[in-house]
Amino acid sequence: MKVYSIGIDGLDEHILLGYLSHRSNGGFKELYDSSLRYRLKSTIPPMSPPAWSSIITGLKNSRHGIYDFYLYDKLSRRLRLSSGDDLPFTIFDIMNSSGRRQLLINIPFLYPPKKVNGILVSGMPASYSSSIYTYPEKLGEALRRRGLYVGEPPWSSKKTWLEKSIRDRSLLFHRLSEVYTYDFSMVVFRETDVAQHYFWHDRPYIHSVYELIDKSFIKPLMDKIRDHREDAVVMIYGDHGFTSGRGTLNIMNYLYRKNLYTFRESIKNILKSKLMEIVERTYLSRVTPYLSGYLQGYYLRGFMKYLGTGDMGYGPLMGCGSVTDGGGYLYLEPKYSSSARYIHRLLQNTLCELDIVEDVHHLNGGGLYRRTQPDYIIRTVEGIVYYPYYTGGETYIDKVPHARRGTHAVDTILLYAVYRDGEPYTMQMKLDRDLYMEDIGSIMLYSNGIKPPSFLDGRVPYEVSEYLRDEDMRITSLGLKEMLKLKAKLSGLN
Repeated sequence: MKVYSIGIDGLDEHILLGYLSHRSNGGFKELYDSSLRYRLKSTIPPMSPPAWSSIITGLKNSRHGIYDFYLYDKLSRRLRLSSGDDLPFTIFDIMNSSGRRQLLINIPFLYPPKKVNGILVSGMPASYSSSIYTYPEKLGEALRRRGLYVGEPPWSSKKTWLEKSIRDRSLLFHRLSEVYTYDFSMVVFRETDVAQHYFWHDRPYIHSVYELIDKSFIKPLMDKIRDHREDAVVMIYGDHGFTSGRGTLNIMNYLYRKNLYTFRESIKNILKSKLMEIVERTYLSRVTPYLSGYLQGYYLRGFMKYLGTGDMGYGPLMGCGSVTDGGGYLYLEPKYSSSARYIHRLLQNTLCELDIVEDVHHLNGGGLYRRTQPDYIIRTVEGIVYYPYYTGGETYIDKVPHARRGTHAVDTILLYAVYRDGEPYTMQMKLDRDLYMEDIGSIMLYSNGIKPPSFLDGRVPYEVSEYLRDEDMRITSLGLKEMLKLKAKLSGLN
């Protein structure tokens, strides 16, 4: 049985239903009408780095260690770009050990590319200009010669760029699937995320992006399954949902007013804060969508580490990381660790006075990632952009950047369908319970005939196991040697 895993970044059920109401004969419609449908919860806050990392590891973010686009070392006070090297392992390592051949295209946070039993095209933080972003390496060279955009799409409001990357990635998958034997495939489309950020109020255009993915990729895939009479699993899921942008919370400006962050006066820091004020105003201006496509390469190469605010002040809390939706993180100075619970209560009492902050969660900060794990997770109401840089300006701005007219939401969906001899085998069913990002990784393993190791956090829903058991699938387990090796990596012993 082949497994087709399709990630749609920012998949929102309301957007999908709006598209399906105008499209009665596409692949999305066919799949939606024959699938188990689950409500899927993203990470808190709902961000791509921890969400995709949980999907491809089967682990909660507290165990895989990726919270943001950047990792912040609290001892050295340095920022660096997060990457696949920071993950202990992925489900693809488990598939390698089980002999499964894989076709993986635009996989977020699997960069730099790892050796897999098959073909891999890395997604973000790789960019089109990255020197090596495929395995085998010669595939990337061939793609460049042909001018194909198949990895991370351009972060741009240029619609033609987004449309080209959807077509190119779909073309690559369908051509490779004709000549390459594989058991498991995963393809991720991030163009939906970019389009919904920039064009949230232009529903006809957003629907056209879904339609292009449907026509270029999903409909030909469904036709292939039917024409070849395949036994297959098709699953479509998002890493988070979407909602309308409402405003911007300048968290460090707020902490400064509460004496939890104190600006250190120096020429360098004054100039830096002025620069951050300019960056903020630029980010909130109309020019952002036109600049972001050109700044993408710098961002993905770690440019933001030069704008970290941790070295601009002193006090118990430090700010760092990137602009996020629905909340963000705070880091505690190590010397104040004994006051962590007191500061948590203080943050809870003061921040929740703002009607845009829902909760402040305290992480213990222990274990393998104690140097880089945030100490506090700030959860805001949906639609709020979290801005982590000190500018000396207002705490809350009733305005969102033009590049965030749409912002991330927690709720997304999972569509799961089983096909037998090319025909739908699952019955249409909407299941009113929650699944989580880490569950996707375990579901992908189980669908590929591999019993998820017990040390993963993800769980396989009862209905999925029942349908696959009806298929007389043989579920194999990892050998003891491979299990011990992965557990050692997870424990940081290797």
